[in-house]
Amino acid sequence: MSNISRCIDYLDMFTTIESNNQMTKHSNLMNISSINYSRPADYRLCGDLNDFPQNDFYSISSILLLIFHTASKIPGIKYHQQMGFIGQFTFDLKSNYENNGKHKENTLCDYEFHYNNLINNTIKYGHFFSPFYPSNYPPNIKCQFIFIANNNQRILLTFHSIRLKSMTNEDNLNNIERCSTRNSIPVQNDFISISEMYMNKSRTLAYLCTNLMNIQLVSHTPILRLDFISRSPFYQGQGFHGTYEFVHESQVLPSPFLEEDDQGGETNEHEEKYQNSKNSQDKLENLSNTNKSRLFFADAGFTSTRNMQSHDGN
Repeated sequence: MSNISRCIDYLDMFTTIESNNQMTKHSNLMNISSINYSRPADYRLCGDLNDFPQNDFYSISSILLLIFHTASKIPGIKYHQQMGFIGQFTFDLKSNYENNGKHKENTLCDYEFHYNNLINNTIKYGHFFSPFYPSNYPPNIKCQFIFIANNNQRILLTFHSIRLKSMTNEDNLNNIERCSTRNSIPVQNDFISISEMYMNKSRTLAYLCTNLMNIQLVSHTPILRLDFISRSPFYQGQGFHGTYEFVHESQVLPSPFLEEDDQGGETNEHEEKYQNSKNSQDKLENLSNTNKSRLFFADAGFTSTRNMQSHDGN
């Protein structure tokens, strides 16, 4: 929140509830007691809409649960201080958010995108997504996407949306903000790196570490690598959605490499934190193999000590 305040009314949101076949049947939809919501909520929303980390939320499975807590009857809270929220919900097909690449076995989110593996060679493009997209990605993961074209082709990557931070009024999604070097990225920031082997040396095209839209990069060679690392303990964003296209080398100009100091890879000790494992993959598949529930907040205002003080001052 922009100012220190204490929540009086708030909304707990659970977006990572595992569903089963029975829960999807109409006769059992009201059996909400079978859901374990005694655990901490995935999000606790309080204050005004501008205080929310984002205003649209997706469930990872088909279930999204809201629990509204109010203490509006306590002494000292006036009627005009009792607010609430307005939202819209929709249901979305999981098939809209499937990577077109080949998933690497025994990993959570490693993929390869081959030109030769396309069903119809006249189609030279596809989609790629961060884990759980459009739901927020999980913490402590490392994903690697490899794009492999023919020798006379280059890879054109277009990021339509990147959301790695909470949304604020200061964000300008049309502002191209890149991290200049690996060392310039704060230790607890999530980030994307785009690199390739060029003249027997690993070169970086971009580090992306904030909220962006419509970013395009072109490779110098037929093989391009995307690494995504989530290491923030505080907040995981919606992630990214992009498209890739294999184009003839004569049709594009490659993006410039970053001028940076020699950057070493993650140490083994650091990489052990990442959950790119078979167990995490199984959980991902169990949760994400369903359609999505989406909730969009059009407006919100929950009673807190901050907005009580602002009302009393009027």
